[in-house]
Amino acid sequence: MSRDPQLTDEEIQLFWEKVSRPSGAKACWLWLAALDKDGYGVFWYRGGTEKAHRISYLIETGRFPARGALLDHKCRNHACIRPKHLEPVTHTVNVLRGISPAAKNAARTECENGHPFTAENTYVRPGRESRECRECQRQRTEARRRR
Repeated sequence: MSRDPQLTDEEIQLFWEKVSRPSGAKACWLWLAALDKDGYGVFWYRGGTEKAHRISYLIETGRFPARGALLDHKCRNHACIRPKHLEPVTHTVNVLRGISPAAKNAARTECENGHPFTAENTYVRPGRESRECRECQRQRTEARRRR
């Protein structure tokens, strides 16, 4: 499929027949046809499948998101295809907005022992994205010295 294909009127009509668009400024527009294993709508399109939210974004904007960008569901509902609920973001931003263990860890404000993740008390190892608590490191070093 080319990067930014133009849909025919017939393809657009077929697409919208598979969508529930309830009234309300904030209501999700739900995909009523096939969903993939992760709950995203799937649209059979020109001999292949495409995620329904990407087709909705294409219809709204005339293009797919830039290379390297993903469409984040701001509403957190994977079956939603409402363009206003979609935002092109990097993979990292998409992960951190989610509910994965990585997102939960990034949102933490203190270590497992209750020490705050402040600039002074947080060490980020070069080349890694994980954080370490300097106070916990200090206590572990002190305990090793005592042994």
